Amino acid sequence: MERMDQGPGASMRAATAGGDAIGLLIAGHERVSALFERFEAANDADRMMLARQICQELTIHAQIEASGSRGSDVEDLVQQLREAIEHHVEEEESELFPEVRSAGVDLLGLGTQLAERKRQLTSSGL
Repeated sequence: MERMDQGPGASMRAATAGGDAIGLLIAGHERVSALFERFEAANDADRMMLARQICQELTIHAQIEASGSRGSDVEDLVQQLREAIEHHVEEEESELFPEVRSAGVDLLGLGTQLAERKRQLTSSGL
């Protein structure tokens, strides 16, 4: 009879030791959750590094969940992503952007900064 190792970190140990699929996926969830917690407490210098780690973990997690999937599984994942992005866009455009406009922010100056940062990220291969 197999021993069920339970308790804090059990899924991480199972995943790193070649455990079952669910343990591996749960460990991924735990890593991303921990990174979000670290991000919230981090200073500005560490936030970019943590944001990159979050994106990398989510990309890897999405890839292993979709690997071997066919048809409706992939379609479901893409639909969930689409809904999350549409929610983000709606929230920005209907709530955040009007607040920023009314706050008198230098939108031309900020636009220049954002365009430069986009250029840097694009040229870095991100």
